[in-house]
Amino acid sequence: MQKMRQRTARRRAAAGSAARAARAAAAVLLGGLAAFAAAAAAPRAARAQSGSLATTFAGAHGQHGTMFDLTASRDLTVTGFAVHTATANDYRIRVYWKVGSYAGFESQNGAWTLLGQQHVTGLGQGAETAVGVGGLGLLAGQTYGLYVVNGDSVDAKSGRENLIHSDTLEAFANADLSLTPGVGVDFGTNGFNGSTVSPRTWNGRVHYESGLGRATTLAVAVPEPGTAALLAPAGFAALLGASASAAARRRRRAGS
Repeated sequence: MQKMRQRTARRRAAAGSAARAARAAAAVLLGGLAAFAAAAAAPRAARAQSGSLATTFAGAHGQHGTMFDLTASRDLTVTGFAVHTATANDYRIRVYWKVGSYAGFESQNGAWTLLGQQHVTGLGQGAETAVGVGGLGLLAGQTYGLYVVNGDSVDAKSGRENLIHSDTLEAFANADLSLTPGVGVDFGTNGFNGSTVSPRTWNGRVHYESGLGRATTLAVAVPEPGTAALLAPAGFAALLGASASAAARRRRRAGS
């Protein structure tokens, strides 16, 4: 009788241990599923790392705009800019871009695409004036020409519409992005038929985030020297960027 009671107690203890183990396993599984669901539901932008690359805000020369080059070391999305205005007046900042360097295309308006424009009130010399124009996807290793210009009325003599740049040739870079200086540009009548002055280093800041999750414009090169601008909604941009980056890596390996 005693042995029977002992066997029954052992069976109950084993059943209790198995039940506790099952509950623990279920908790781990449910916790893992919940974590996965939360990560999948989190916005892509929330997981992206933000950064910026600034040049200088100590320049003393002004023109309506500046052209320069950007090259990303990993896929990035430009989220905005800051410019250096000559005065605290109204500006209409336009941002143009092209695949490949600006050099040789200073007066070829057909080679450039308008990323966006915004009216801002300048904060004057020595200060950063924010410009909320962004969405450009930069593929790792690809150089892009940028042109930041005040597109309001033209009055170069008063300097009221000028953006400040430096009369030097100074490159800037961090772990994600490099900026190669270029030329100062007078707006002319359409932004591309005014005079240019070289060398000039753009005074400003480029804001960006890692990845292409929020890119609305993704530019990839097609058979040289042409380019194609792909307007992609958020989500598709990352897929397009991954494909383009893989193709670029294959081309580099083939050429090595």
